[in-house]
Amino acid sequence: MNLKQALSIVVALGPALLSPMQANGAADAAAGKAKFQKSICVQCHGLEAQGMAGMGMNLHTAPLIKSGNASAIEKFIENGHRGTSQYPGGMPPNGGIQLTAADRANITAWLLSLAK
Repeated sequence: MNLKQALSIVVALGPALLSPMQANGAADAAAGKAKFQKSICVQCHGLEAQGMAGMGMNLHTAPLIKSGNASAIEKFIENGHRGTSQYPGGMPPNGGIQLTAADRANITAWLLSLAK
């Protein structure tokens, strides 16, 4: 194989090689769980998204997660929200870390799996 052939393969496979989503374009719940658990998310929501008193709600029972609306969940993660009386710290956009659209989709897929 010459360099030109090798480059054409890399270009053709590039998105699949670089994307944390599954090859079929579907969100990857396992990748979402790994991203969640290796990020700052756990400081407020806990390692298994069980929630932390006064910090972050239990995501297993959160109304938004239970709604099953993936688009709304991804938007919520992306935009964050202001604090409430129950959770005064709020949530910064993307949880205060760098998240790609694929990361948000993967985290959402994992969160949706918790509500089942």
